[in-house]
Amino acid sequence: MEGHTQWMSDDGDDDIEGDDDDGGDDDNEGEEEDAPYGNGDEVEEDGAHVDGDQEGREEHAADEDMSRNTPLTAAVQDRHVQELLLSNTSTDPKIAGRRKAKLDQLEVDSRTPLYDAAHGTEESRLRYALDIMKMKAKHKWTDTSVDELFGYLKIHFPKDNTCAGSLLEAKKIVCPLDLPHQKYHACISDCVIYRNEHANLDTCPQCGESRYKRGTRKSPRKVVWYFPLTPRLQRYFVDPKEAKLMRWHAERKEAVMRDVERVENPVLTHPSDASQWKTLDDEYYEEFGKEPRNIRLGASTDGLNPFGNQSSKHNTWPVFVWMYNLPPWLCPKKKYIHMSMLIQGPTQPGSDINLYLELLKEELVTLWEEGIETWDAYGQENFRMKAALLTTVQDYLGSGCIACQVCHGHKACVRCMEFSPWIST
Repeated sequence: MEGHTQWMSDDGDDDIEGDDDDGGDDDNEGEEEDAPYGNGDEVEEDGAHVDGDQEGREEHAADEDMSRNTPLTAAVQDRHVQELLLSNTSTDPKIAGRRKAKLDQLEVDSRTPLYDAAHGTEESRLRYALDIMKMKAKHKWTDTSVDELFGYLKIHFPKDNTCAGSLLEAKKIVCPLDLPHQKYHACISDCVIYRNEHANLDTCPQCGESRYKRGTRKSPRKVVWYFPLTPRLQRYFVDPKEAKLMRWHAERKEAVMRDVERVENPVLTHPSDASQWKTLDDEYYEEFGKEPRNIRLGASTDGLNPFGNQSSKHNTWPVFVWMYNLPPWLCPKKKYIHMSMLIQGPTQPGSDINLYLELLKEELVTLWEEGIETWDAYGQENFRMKAALLTTVQDYLGSGCIACQVCHGHKACVRCMEFSPWIST
């Protein structure tokens, strides 16, 4: 890797984003088979007798087992992947037992062929379900259309196939791979989130508004969904290719430092060239900067109308988080941008959004101060992963909500602050 930025073509980009390694089952394709064994016994150099036909059968069986060991199967069987998938399991023995049973079934499904290989496929039941679920998300297919697709393929595939026959069945197959999420009830006026000391309250302790819709205790008036960041970051490191990308900024820096011209005439082409990044590394080098695998994050939020109706005043606020460790051509990819929070409407929270951002702040404080033990598949070692929020991105009005900055009227300039020029009347 050389240079400031190596812009990648579309073909190369797709290659990096691909889910499967280029290796795997194809390593042994095209190799010539060993010479056929004779009908009699063969004698090794040490004089031991080996039955040639038996050895050939064992070797053929071993090759068949290896052909079934696809990259997906190998990942599911990896001890560190299994530990990560079970790391957020409940302490309740029954729930933990069910989770472990689902993970065991996931491993079985990763080795179960979709149908008899004699019909021309060696695709596994798990891979089939994952591929269709991936296409559903990519192309925004409805649940009904995908459910009908599963049913149609189930009927028209060869007899005794093992493919999922419905969307519900496909979700059950891939459910151990789900990422954790947390659902909180919130005050309709954005006063409190019903958690910790407020978890069992039915009315807001500040404004007195009811927690639930009238006549029921099952439907909250407002909900906020939180998607923990830590397990999502950890999953990048169990993939060797993704784990290597997390070091890209450090490898790039070494290449730049060897180029005298670039050292003398620095150009800002990556966030690691910015003063904020350098200051963070210099001031907290021992705690944070010396470990290139520590994550530098950015965050952004804005309101939107999820229903696409311009006449509707409904306002929902998602909060997105992304990583700056990656090459600049990968940072903006959807694959590396995570929705960490979804604040339900119907009205915008305004400056009270900081109440909800407290959820993200608590996790970021833990990642900054303590870190989390993480397996690095590329370096084949455990390390304590830390993270820091480097930037926040929002529009001019959004800065008024996030930073409580005056963004209209008297002293509204975000740079001049109290020295903003204004017209007196």
